[in-house]
Amino acid sequence: MNENLYFVLKMAAMAGELFFSAFLFTRSLPFRKKAWIFDVGIAALLALLCYAAYAWAKKVPSFNKETIRALFGFAMGTIVVFGIVFQKNERVAPTFFFINLGFAAAYFSDRIGALLETTLLATGAFAAYSPWLLLFYLLPTVLFFFGVFFLFRNNFSPIRADIYTAPFFIYLPFFTLLVSMVLFYLGGMIQNVHQIFDLILITSEALYGLIDLLLLYALMRQRQNDFSLYILKQLWEKDRKNYELQKETVAMINVKCHDMRHQIRALEAKNGTLDPKMIESVTKSINVYESVVKTGNEVLDVILSDYSLRCQKNQVQLTYMVDGALLNSLQEMDIYSLFGNLLENALEYEQKVSPSENRFVFLSVKLDQGTVLIHEENYFQGEVHLKDGIVETSKPDKTLHGYGMLSMRQLAEKYGGSMRVYGDCDMFQVDIRLPQQKEEAK
Repeated sequence: MNENLYFVLKMAAMAGELFFSAFLFTRSLPFRKKAWIFDVGIAALLALLCYAAYAWAKKVPSFNKETIRALFGFAMGTIVVFGIVFQKNERVAPTFFFINLGFAAAYFSDRIGALLETTLLATGAFAAYSPWLLLFYLLPTVLFFFGVFFLFRNNFSPIRADIYTAPFFIYLPFFTLLVSMVLFYLGGMIQNVHQIFDLILITSEALYGLIDLLLLYALMRQRQNDFSLYILKQLWEKDRKNYELQKETVAMINVKCHDMRHQIRALEAKNGTLDPKMIESVTKSINVYESVVKTGNEVLDVILSDYSLRCQKNQVQLTYMVDGALLNSLQEMDIYSLFGNLLENALEYEQKVSPSENRFVFLSVKLDQGTVLIHEENYFQGEVHLKDGIVETSKPDKTLHGYGMLSMRQLAEKYGGSMRVYGDCDMFQVDIRLPQQKEEAK
């Protein structure tokens, strides 16, 4: 293989790295209609640039080829950036962020391949421009790239794209391109001095690529944690409003039912002409809505009163053995959020269970081994899929769903407790343990 053919194949490899890294790392972002046209256009322009670089490289000495590679590499990367941005039906900043992540992965992988290539060349294992040398350059490049891609793949969620909206994300791909191409150029210059210096530079480039990836990963995790915290705060605020509303509703229903009971008794005593069956039917209806739950904790009383009615409506058997006084040291809104999420998840699943005879929810709050044990169980079929100790939501929209369990765990940890989720014998079970504390004024 001659020098010029070797050069153009490495240019083609660079073009492929840039295109596929940007494409794969942005694949979860929504596409525009007929997005394939952009793919064809990008591929055609990259092929044209590879040919132009090859034509130019044939006319210059060997030490100038890395300059050509750096210039055309930057041009290729720029074409890929704008092609992918126009292809996506998404805001610009998130697309630029994921493109930059792809470029960083491609650059790191390329430098690993170049490190092996230069080492083999320096030791004399293969002659310069050998097909085997090119193979040992490409193989680790591809393997490391897909290794990085699979490491990051769970973070490419389109529903979280709006957390990457900082304006500086737009400049990141061009900065990565510029730095990498400058380093390519310097590598070409140093290679003509001594190969040991080339090895040192390539090792430094690989370390830079690794640091770049780690920094981007840390930034990604920080953004996602901030997003999760924002969602939890929104949910807690929603819980606060729901609690105030439910508290007022339960109180109003109990007052009305109490008044209706006295009115029925007054009418019955006045003339005794009311139909006994009608009186019995109305009284039963009143008893349902006037069922006052007394657990020793006012917030828990409101929650259980509400869910008792909802379970009855959905033919779900709700039973509970609760010592609410054990929770009096917790803040009211924390109690509401904790038990609201716990019972809401259970009821949401149980109302889909068929036949209805299998629907049940059991809740208990008691002292166990010196700790307050909150235990919930309900009928469940299938396997419990956990991620980081939290049940993965089965709903397609994971932006606002799946955070209930996370909220419960954070509330347990807030009081120095823990949460355990497990499935056994057709039952889904949640255990929340909290340290026993003295009652505190809220």
